[in-house]
Amino acid sequence: MRGWAEGAEVVPVSTLALPALLVAAALAAQDPGGDAIVEPPPRAPIAGVSGLALTSVLSWSDGDGATLEADLSVWLVFPARARWQRTPRPARPGSRELAFRYGPQTWRVESGSAESRRLEGEAARRVELELELRRALWLWPEGFEWSGSGGFRSAPLDTPALADGEPWFLVARLGDGDRPAEMGLARGAPDSDPRSLLHVRALTWQTSGERDFPAGFDLHLGPALAWHERVTATYFAPQALDHFFLPPDRKQGLVPVTDAPPREVRLPERAERRQALPEGTGWEEAVAAARRLAALERERLGEQGPALAPGVLVELDREGRPRAVRVELAELPAELPEGWVRAPEQAAWDQRLATPGPVSAQLLARLRAYLGPSERSDWAFVRLAPDDLGSLRAVVVQPFEREVH
Repeated sequence: MRGWAEGAEVVPVSTLALPALLVAAALAAQDPGGDAIVEPPPRAPIAGVSGLALTSVLSWSDGDGATLEADLSVWLVFPARARWQRTPRPARPGSRELAFRYGPQTWRVESGSAESRRLEGEAARRVELELELRRALWLWPEGFEWSGSGGFRSAPLDTPALADGEPWFLVARLGDGDRPAEMGLARGAPDSDPRSLLHVRALTWQTSGERDFPAGFDLHLGPALAWHERVTATYFAPQALDHFFLPPDRKQGLVPVTDAPPREVRLPERAERRQALPEGTGWEEAVAAARRLAALERERLGEQGPALAPGVLVELDREGRPRAVRVELAELPAELPEGWVRAPEQAAWDQRLATPGPVSAQLLARLRAYLGPSERSDWAFVRLAPDDLGSLRAVVVQPFEREVH
């Protein structure tokens, strides 16, 4: 077999702002909206596995000797459902990049945007190839028809997105324990050199129960080293509804019209006073209770005390029902007034409402759909405050915490 050319040069990638195959895919992104959603085929396990979710830490050189890092999470549910998310370290509002596969359709959400863009042709094929390579790694040796002898194996790739043109193959060079030390993609023939395309080297493995899966590897684009990947968690058979694999702005009919797109923000460390509401409190009752709390605290703090921030907050449960009201101080004092607590800095998604009023469970579901598998939602709330013209402005806010591995 003439694949796996010996002595291939390793060229570090130093010019990629995002060291991923998906950057190239973004160059072919098209149509900002309007596509009809094509449903994927029914779910079906592969080798007894319904899907997998993984989290990793990526590290690479910026070309000036500094090491950069990012968190990666990938979800796969079989067949034809995938979600890919990369967030740089340290995380900044709006800095994440996302890719989605749902049936025959693939989308990308660029950093700083809430709008998805459809990927076509070669761009969609590149995303498909990376996802298929990961499936082969995590399900090894199952899921593909591997054949070969000695230390080499190959398997055809026959997914619909790769059906046109020359055939594609997965190729693997085995190491200890009949597990791959390298794996990559070949086109045209299984004995072509996979190191000219996407491939992984320096594979290390871990075992959980009866299953082996990667612990880490180096991912290469041709001769260039894109990143080192350290796997921090792997979950087999993850629970995820189909809409998790659609970009939030493609979820038809889930959300009422608002007058601004969602955005990722940082909530600063702040002082707040919270009052729980009786179960069954309606929206208007909650707003009235929030205003009473603000008036009471303003009187209690007095003219010489710290000032309240403009507006009030109505805390919501996951169905959009009011569960508490809150007020905040305009500035965080060195010493908190009695009954006040310090709220930590948090990341959040927010969206301005077209009109102040009750929030639907569908709207909250849309904001939570922006969260990755390593991010956990906190209680959402609506901030009601006057705008510059004196009109009441309503913004729904979904805070979240990011797990660090």
